[in-house]
Amino acid sequence: MDFHVQVSGEVESALFMDYVRRATCFFEFCITQETGWRMLAGEQSGRSPACDSSSTDFVWNIPFRLSLAAKTPAGWPHMLLRVTCSDWRGREVVYGYGLVLIPCQPGRHSRKVTLLAPPVSSWWNWLSGLMMGQRPTVVDPESFFLKTANKESVVLSPTGSEITVNFTIALKDAEKLNLKFCYPVDGTCVLYDLS
Repeated sequence: MDFHVQVSGEVESALFMDYVRRATCFFEFCITQETGWRMLAGEQSGRSPACDSSSTDFVWNIPFRLSLAAKTPAGWPHMLLRVTCSDWRGREVVYGYGLVLIPCQPGRHSRKVTLLAPPVSSWWNWLSGLMMGQRPTVVDPESFFLKTANKESVVLSPTGSEITVNFTIALKDAEKLNLKFCYPVDGTCVLYDLS
C-alpha cells in the first residue's frame, strides 16, 4: 500500500545581498526512485521568466503542483533551486544553488532557502571568470547536494542571498501505514514508522 503526498505552492521571491540587474530561477524536484518514490501528476521542474529589478528584491511567484506516492518515507523529496543572473555584459551566469526539503507536515509552510555557490579558487580565476562571463558551477547539482545532505565533505560558500518558497502539503493514507510526524530539535520534519 502507498501513501500519497500532494505538493503545491510557489517559488515566491528572492532577496539578493548585492545588486543583480536580471535574474531567472529554475527549480527541480529531486525524487529518489531507488527508494520507491514515483510521480503521479504534475511537473518535476520549472523556471521563471527573466525578471528585472532596480533593487535587490525579486518577485517571481513561480507556481508548482505535483502528486507523489511511496511505500516508505525513506528518500523524502527535496526541491533544488538554481538562480542565474546577468553579468556586467548581459551574459547569463549561475549565481547560486539552494536545496530545501519538502515539508512533511500537512498545511502551509514558508521556507527561506540560502543560496550557495562554489568559491573561486584564486584571484586570477575570479578575474578571468569576470572577463569571460563564467563563474564556478556545480556539474551535477542534484548529486552534489544529496552528498551534502549525507554529510559528505563538500565546500560551498553562502552568497548571503535567499529565496522564499511557499509549500502547501496534503497527505493521504499515511495513517494507514502507521506513519507519525515528529519535529526534532533542529526543526526538520521526520516521519516515523510506528508499526
